[in-house]
Amino acid sequence: MTPEGSVVRLLRWRAMLAERDAPPPPSAVALLRRRQPWWERWPAEFAALAGRARAIPTAYGYAMTAAPAGRAGHPVPTIVATGERRADGEVASIDTFARIGYLSVQDGRLRLRFQLDPPPPRPGASYEVTFVAEDEASPLFAAIADEATAGELRVDAELPDALARDWAALRVTDRMPFRLVLRAAGDR
Repeated sequence: MTPEGSVVRLLRWRAMLAERDAPPPPSAVALLRRRQPWWERWPAEFAALAGRARAIPTAYGYAMTAAPAGRAGHPVPTIVATGERRADGEVASIDTFARIGYLSVQDGRLRLRFQLDPPPPRPGASYEVTFVAEDEASPLFAAIADEATAGELRVDAELPDALARDWAALRVTDRMPFRLVLRAAGDR
C-alpha cells in the first residue's frame, strides 16, 4: 500500500469517528433562542438592571469640573453585571459611570470609546453593552465592547436606522440619550 493510500484511509477513519462522537445538532428552537437578545430571554433580569441604571443620579454642570484627569464628557450611568448571583437570586452588579472619550456616528455606524469610573472588574475582558433609553427602561440595541487601551473600552457597531438619524448630531460633550448595561460577553 502506498503512503498516500494509508493517509486517505486514516483520514476516512478519523472522519467516521468524528461523526460518531459528534453531539446531535441543535434544534431549530435552540438556534432561534440563541439569536434572541438577552433582554428577551431574561426580561426580569433586564428590568432589574435597567431600572438600577435609570436610578443612578447624575450630576451635570459645575459638578463635572471635578472629573478625573484625562476624562471628559458627561458621565453616563452604567451597570456592570458581574455574572454572579447574590443570595437573594438577583444578579450581582456594580453601579458606575462611563466617561465618553470618543463618539462618532457616520454612515449608520457608532464608534464609541469610554472609560468606566471605577475601572471594570475584569480588565481585558470583552463586554456586551446594552444601550438603554434614558427616558424609559427599554433596550435600544446591544454591541460588543473590547478593550482599546488600558482601562478604555471601544464599541464599533451598526446602529438601527432611527438611532443613526437621531444620534448623527451627538458630540462627546453632549449629554448622552442612553444609559449602559454591561455584561461579560458570552455570559449564559
